[in-house]
Amino acid sequence: MPTTFLEGLVSGLQHPALGLDHLAFIAVLGVVAALTRAGIPTILAFLVAAAIATYARAVNIDYPYVEQLVALTVIAAGVLLALGLGANKLIWLPFAAVAGLLHGYAFGEEVLGADQPVIAAYIIGGTVACAVIALIARLIASRVPGLSDPGSWLIRIAGALVAALGIVLLAQLMMAT
Repeated sequence: MPTTFLEGLVSGLQHPALGLDHLAFIAVLGVVAALTRAGIPTILAFLVAAAIATYARAVNIDYPYVEQLVALTVIAAGVLLALGLGANKLIWLPFAAVAGLLHGYAFGEEVLGADQPVIAAYIIGGTVACAVIALIARLIASRVPGLSDPGSWLIRIAGALVAALGIVLLAQLMMAT
């Protein structure tokens, strides 16, 4: 557990990038942001919800099975892309907020019981990392042919691969319990 402001900041920057479940979901979120006009609000909904949930967990609000639920968000995100629903803002905006609560809660485990300045630094770092990952994915998706059409075979295959990754992650969690 980080004990200083700087350690909290660095830990927050690392967590979303090193957790395959978080990285996959946030990258999908960036691709979705390239597919819809509500892309930036969708990313913001995830970031705000994640920050709130990170704080909630850090101050010891307990909720079971969050890692399994995070894996389910990865599966759902992949399935939505595979079905060609990547541009449906009526689905993605609330889904991003709910997923943000789950991912943020999982992030908060890292600073459970830490001092307030460490928690704040961790949340800042995590928010910046998530935003950068999503915006880079959005930029790439908006520039690569085939990634700007939610019905393209490339997006659908990518969605199926993300869903498969989520299934593997969920299976690993289920076998570990």
